[in-house]
Amino acid sequence: MHDLIELPQEANEKVRPLLAPIAYNLAIDSALSGLSPEPIFVDNTLDPQLVLARIQSRLFLGGQAEKAFVPALKQFFLQRFYPQAAASGLEGYTLHYVPGWEAYIDEILDGKHPMRGIRHYYSLEIGSWTRPLPQLVGYELHPVDATLLARTDLEHLEGVVQEMQSERPSVEDFLAKSFGFCAVKEGAIVAWCMSEYNVDNHCEIGIWTEQNHRRRGLALATATAVIDHAFNRGISQIGWHCWASNAPSIATARSLGFTLAVTHPVTFAYIDQQLNLAVNGNVCLEAGEVQQALVWFERASAQGELPAWANERMALARELTEQSQG
Repeated sequence: MHDLIELPQEANEKVRPLLAPIAYNLAIDSALSGLSPEPIFVDNTLDPQLVLARIQSRLFLGGQAEKAFVPALKQFFLQRFYPQAAASGLEGYTLHYVPGWEAYIDEILDGKHPMRGIRHYYSLEIGSWTRPLPQLVGYELHPVDATLLARTDLEHLEGVVQEMQSERPSVEDFLAKSFGFCAVKEGAIVAWCMSEYNVDNHCEIGIWTEQNHRRRGLALATATAVIDHAFNRGISQIGWHCWASNAPSIATARSLGFTLAVTHPVTFAYIDQQLNLAVNGNVCLEAGEVQQALVWFERASAQGELPAWANERMALARELTEQSQG
């Protein structure tokens, strides 16, 4: 099979049916609508049977799963995606796929030691929302707008700017089409929530709280402000994605009135090989597979000095392995 081909934007609608099973990811609609600027790749521009869309660190694979497509997909990752990701400083990625592709993922990502995870998608509709009453004590709530960006006295503003461009081509495009709110304390941005993939009357939201300021209601407060703003702008449905293991995120989503709509598998990996090996070790350790975890950590260690967190986890895996053998 030949290389994957970039699909002309005017032909994007041809691949919408191929991605329909995972269309709860609003990023797909954003890409097909031309609102997310990255190219879409197919096997054939006239009658595509395979599609691979990339939006920053997320890739979406659609079409009927066939082994004949595997060589072209493998080549795409090796020759195009990995070099581009490394050059742009991308740390890791998730691969979302329509049912049927599970059997071929390891072969497509051969040599990259991908991991499996479960994601949740939650949904909130305007008619079902009961606004919570979060209390912010000692924090200021500010919209993410041009006034905020003009300030020179705020720490962590660069992180906000980076997030604004995570699915928009520029800050200006974000300000024109998206919105967000952040919490500020003592001259530092310590939490934010922003809309993502605003398409027609739908959007998703992304959220972050600085480690030392968690469990203080900041996620609830910033998200409530964003949801208020969204519904006032005519948005009728909002999506929320998180890992199935992320209990705080799930609790916040439920507190805001979101309901679980889809549970789905994804594959994820890191661009840096040593980091990917170490994370594999940590995944095994969390699952109680201590001996296999130690194997992964030792493979990572063989590639050079490990970061402190990986050294600590490897030491724990070694200690637990020795205890089980003693």
